[in-house]
Amino acid sequence: MINTQYGNISSETLRQAADIRDQIDSLNDRLRSILSGGSAAEVSAVAPKRRGRPPGVKNVESSDSEDAAPKKRKKRKMSAEGRERIRAAQKARWAKIKKQG
Repeated sequence: MINTQYGNISSETLRQAADIRDQIDSLNDRLRSILSGGSAAEVSAVAPKRRGRPPGVKNVESSDSEDAAPKKRKKRKMSAEGRERIRAAQKARWAKIKKQG
């Protein structure tokens, strides 16, 4: 037996509940098909559209040659002058914070 918010439920009761749930789902599908004008098989066969890139698609510019490997990006390098500017700006931020605190 399983203890849930409804009390102790036996496995037989759970099976009956699952059967009823399946019947409800089937009836909902039939209702949707009647209201949309199609058959029940047509409605259940239509899957919702997926968002984003389809599975299996890669970031390759030309997909006509299969052995074309994606290009590696060059590693960015920062100049010593750039690092010094960032360092000075960060020191100024720290000084401002220490001054306020």
